[in-house]
Amino acid sequence: IVADQPIRVEGSTIPQALVTVNGVSVPVDNEGNFSTMVNLQEGVNPIEVQALSPDSRTLQDSRSVTYSPP
Repeated sequence: IVADQPIRVEGSTIPQALVTVNGVSVPVDNEGNFSTMVNLQEGVNPIEVQALSPDSRTLQDSRSVTYSPP
């Protein structure tokens, strides 16, 4: 449960991967790191991260974040 927003979603993958967070493209640096800010709605918010490698392999991770404003 978080009381502040937006939240930072970050991670690492291979440098050539195409990454999306909730369907929005996110830049990946030369070391494979990515970071973006996600706005939340009050209540439960799904966060879906997907990485597509140059050889078409897909990795996905899903989390839920509950936003409860102060």
